[in-house]
Amino acid sequence: MDLLLDERLKAIVSEIDCEVLADIGCDHGKIAVAAILDHRAQHVYAVDISEDCIKKAIELAKSCGVADNIDFIIGDGFKDIHAKLDQAVIAGLGGHAIANILMSENAPKRLILSSNSKHEVLRSFLNTASLFSCRDYIVTASNFHYPIIVVEPGIGLPYSSNHLYWGKNLPPTDCFIRMLKETIKRFDALPGMTVDTRNKLNSAKACLQELHLF
Repeated sequence: MDLLLDERLKAIVSEIDCEVLADIGCDHGKIAVAAILDHRAQHVYAVDISEDCIKKAIELAKSCGVADNIDFIIGDGFKDIHAKLDQAVIAGLGGHAIANILMSENAPKRLILSSNSKHEVLRSFLNTASLFSCRDYIVTASNFHYPIIVVEPGIGLPYSSNHLYWGKNLPPTDCFIRMLKETIKRFDALPGMTVDTRNKLNSAKACLQELHLF
């Protein structure tokens, strides 16, 4: 069976390299299945609070012939995983939710994160927890821009105030520049702005200035 992945999922899978992986908030199970099929991991704990999502993930794993390599868990975060993990993926959740999950003592040190909202909340939490990202770049899928954040112990630097909203652009991508330009154009067209929107606009302009593009 061909496993169709969009650019966000492809980027996440490409960052996986371990024996034992946790896919927290696994949803349809595509990341867990692709990690096994691509030999990015030998075993995966696929976790989701939704029983329906877990059922779909099990069906996908069976159809791809990798169900024996994946433990499916209906649960919340790392609470129901009783194994030593090398890496974890947490994707498709908001920044608040991911930050709350990362407070668990069971979370591994190497993390691959991709929030779908409140990215600044997640990055601020990483700063506070001294979980410094070594990679933070943007990929675009279905006209949405997503951050791919990779945390490794002992590698990376904290986020500056401008980069809390938009990331480090490390490694550099055209998607990052396109996201900033689209954001500036959209915000400049607004008849009025909240303080938060103004802060986002100013930081987007500052990031482009760093690249000598504004």
